Parts: sequence; structure tokens; C-alpha cells
Amino acid sequence: MKSYLKGLQAKTVTYKERKAELQAVRAEVNVLLKTKELLESRDKNIQEFTLELEKSKGVSGFQATQSQLEKVSANKSDLDKDKGSTLDETSAIVDRINQTLAAKKANLAPQIKELRAVREEYKEVEQEYRSRKTQHDNTMLALQTERARLEEDLAKLKSDLAAEESQFHFLNSLKVVHEARLQMMTDELNFQRGEGRLSDEHQTMHEKLEATIREQEVRAKKLRKRQKKIRQGFEENVAQRNMFLQLRYLMQQKYAAVQETRASTLAEQQQEQDNFMRIGQADDAVERLVFD
Repeated sequence: MKSYLKGLQAKTVTYKERKAELQAVRAEVNVLLKTKELLESRDKNIQEFTLELEKSKGVSGFQATQSQLEKVSANKSDLDKDKGSTLDETSAIVDRINQTLAAKKANLAPQIKELRAVREEYKEVEQEYRSRKTQHDNTMLALQTERARLEEDLAKLKSDLAAEESQFHFLNSLKVVHEARLQMMTDELNFQRGEGRLSDEHQTMHEKLEATIREQEVRAKKLRKRQKKIRQGFEENVAQRNMFLQLRYLMQQKYAAVQETRASTLAEQQQEQDNFMRIGQADDAVERLVFD
């Protein structure tokens, strides 16, 4: 906008210079036109005289050409007037714009001043904010580092605690087992001294274990005898089983044959009964025909 206004001002100055020159030319033209009218009023045949003079000088058509030039000059003058009026209007518009801008600047001057103050305050606040943010970031980084270290230490302590708890429970279990064994040994010594009994059947644990061992040995002997007997009669048992399977197959086949024979006999009896009934019906029919 500023460059446009500068260009417009330069054009306005040029316009004013050209306008002054144009006014001078117009004044001179007016003087010449008045001179021409005066001369024409003095001599009515000046046009014919001029034509003859042009012919004698060898410049025929000079007056017509001059007349056309005058018309062109008049048209140019009109165009210049239009341009002048346009430039005047443009200059007036520029002046109004400048006045409006000056008024706006005057109205905005307090706000601009206030804005500058706010900008300065904003710069100070932003600088303070950046400083505080840098301090905050550094503090946050230090705290995060410390937190990571503490979390690592806590994880290690938890792992150690879990290991210690596992060791504690293991040792406690061993303690319970050893205490139970110690109590059992103490009771066994007391039982051997005659201070009490393990049960009604056995005096001590040793006696119970010996009795259990003897029972297991007897049971093992019985199982070995049974195993030996099964091994000795294995082939015979297999052959006997095969014979029973064959016998079962024969009985099934015999049962099927009996069923088939019974079904065939029933069918024959039914056929004979049907034939007998048909014969009886035929005899009745013949008797009715005879009597009829």
C-alpha cells in the first residue's frame, strides 16, 4: 500500500507539471484561434487566397491537414481533460485515503503504544517462562533419574525379600520336619524304656516297622507264587480261552440255524393254513351253486 501511494504521489506531481504545460499550450492555441478569426473577418476570401498560396508554394492540402490536426488536438485536449479529471479524482481519493490512514493511525496510536507495552511484557514473561521451563525440565530429569534409581533399588530389594521369604519358609519347613523327627525319636526312646506304647498292637515304632516288613514279605511271597502259577498255566489258559471262543462261535451259528429253521417252519405252516382256508371257501361256493 505504501509503495502504491508513493507511486501515486509521483504520478500526481507529473500530472501537475503536464497540466501546467497543457494550460500554457491551450492559452497559445486560444491566441492563435482569435488571430485566425480576426484575419478571417478582415478578408472573406482568405480561404481561397490560402489555397492559391498553397498551390503556388507546392504545399496543397496544408490547411486541411492543419484543420485535421486541430481536430485531433481538440480531441486530445478533451482526452487530457478527462485524464485530468480522472487524475484529480484519483488525487482526491488518495488524499482521502491518506486522511483516513492518518485518522486511523491517530486512533490506533494509544492501542499501538499499549500493544508495544504488552509485547515488552510478553517478552519478559516468555523469557521468564523459558527460564522456569528449563529449570523445570532439569528438575524433572533429575527426579526421573532418581525415581528410576529408586525403582531399581526397590525391585532389587523385593527380589531379595522374596528370596529371603522363600529361604525362611524352606528352613521353617525343615524345622518342622526335624522337630517331628525329633519328637518321633523321643517317643521311640520313651517307648523302648517302657514309658508308654505306640499302640495296642505294637510297643514301639521299631516293632511296627518290623511287623510291616514281615507282612510285606509274606505278601510278596504270595504274589511271587501266584505269578509263577500264572506263568506256568499261561499257555493252557490261552488254549482254553481259544476253545471257549470257538465254542461260543459254534453256539451262535447253531442258534442262528435254529432260528432260520423255525422261521421257515412257521412260514410253511402259515402257507398250509392259508391253502386250507382257500379250499374250504371253494367248497362252500360249490355247495351254494349246487343248492341254487
